[in-house]
Amino acid sequence: MQGADLAESWRSALKDRLSEPAAIVGIGNSQSGDDGVGPEVVRLLRGRTRAKLFDCQTAPENFIGPIARAKPKCIVLVDAAPMNEPPGAIAVLALECLHEATFHTHASTPALFLDLIVQRTGAQCFMVAVEPKQSALGAAMSPRVRSAAEALADMIAQLLPPAENSP
Repeated sequence: MQGADLAESWRSALKDRLSEPAAIVGIGNSQSGDDGVGPEVVRLLRGRTRAKLFDCQTAPENFIGPIARAKPKCIVLVDAAPMNEPPGAIAVLALECLHEATFHTHASTPALFLDLIVQRTGAQCFMVAVEPKQSALGAAMSPRVRSAAEALADMIAQLLPPAENSP
């Protein structure tokens, strides 16, 4: 799937899977270029959504307790992941797909983290992956990945805007 088809595919999949109450979990190293896409999406969502936001950086296992206490029914993990797509491509991946994947850039795999969260919360979990261009320490986020982060944050904010009585 390429170009417009891929763009519409992730949007449609996100609409179909995102439910409330939701937790958006950003994973990645903000100091390593495109690897920081997860934390960047969380940053872009602050004040724009009623979903609970967690910037886990490279240690999502440290957030299992706080995420479980938020009692989400839907957990969305946002992370950079090589998928053999053009940089900035976005894909929505089911938990089952993550068990088969071998990609990850962190100490624990996304599937292991999500398995632990499912055990604690019973929540529906899935990952939104963004194809990185580069992840060198000290590098800036590439323009295509930054654009993907903005598009993803805009979509989540549209689907789960802030409650009317929030500040």
